[in-house]
Amino acid sequence: MDQVTRALSQKEMDRLKPLPRFTGEGPARTLTVPLTFPVEYDGVVYKEVVIRRPTTGEWKAYVRRVEDAVRERGPAAEDEVDMSWLSVPAVVLNSLDLADGNRVEAGQEGFFAQSGLPDAAASQPTSTSEDGSR
Repeated sequence: MDQVTRALSQKEMDRLKPLPRFTGEGPARTLTVPLTFPVEYDGVVYKEVVIRRPTTGEWKAYVRRVEDAVRERGPAAEDEVDMSWLSVPAVVLNSLDLADGNRVEAGQEGFFAQSGLPDAAASQPTSTSEDGSR
């Protein structure tokens, strides 16, 4: 029996490399939001939404998918793009009761707010008087 041997593609080789991982003690990277009004979709009942802090790569990939969707199908297509850091597909997220949806959005905002720039006051130089004293 003949065997064919081929080299791995760059993509296949990249999958073999170990991925970076988070270490040390830090704030929680996930948040679970229980749904007051569970949603059934495609045979699955969603009783909670797990939000995971996205990585920079996940965020960039999401932005590219949104740009592509909007270009292909118009502005409303943004709502159809799944967020890999949520445990529910976009169609479920958009079908949540408003109060449940607001809690999920608030959970996401909490993660994004933690990743903002340092407080402006803390990063501003301290002013000095004309004689150089503070």
